[in-house]
Amino acid sequence: MTMTLNAQIQTQIGLIPMSATGIWIGSVNGTRVTGTIQDVAGSVSACVLFTCGSSVFVGQGQWLGTLNNGSNASGTLTATITFTSSSFSQVPLGKPQPVSGTWNANLQPSTN
Repeated sequence: MTMTLNAQIQTQIGLIPMSATGIWIGSVNGTRVTGTIQDVAGSVSACVLFTCGSSVFVGQGQWLGTLNNGSNASGTLTATITFTSSSFSQVPLGKPQPVSGTWNANLQPSTN
């Protein structure tokens, strides 16, 4: 399934908006759901003092969770993102950064 994320992430300077897309591939075993996140591409935008800018990243990761009822599921994800460009000199370019979070989704079976 294609993931589209519009969220805020907590950083040293506070919450900043981010957006990303990626492909979630996984399977169900009873009530357990697991899989990978591939081809992630996204950006974060922030204003620090009087300067606004953005940073672009790519990444991949893993997800797992529980099928709650019907097709609704929730769980956790762990991933690595690598910033490829940034308006801010403080952002480490080309160095993988760990990220983690929670998710909630309505899953649909593959038509393949």
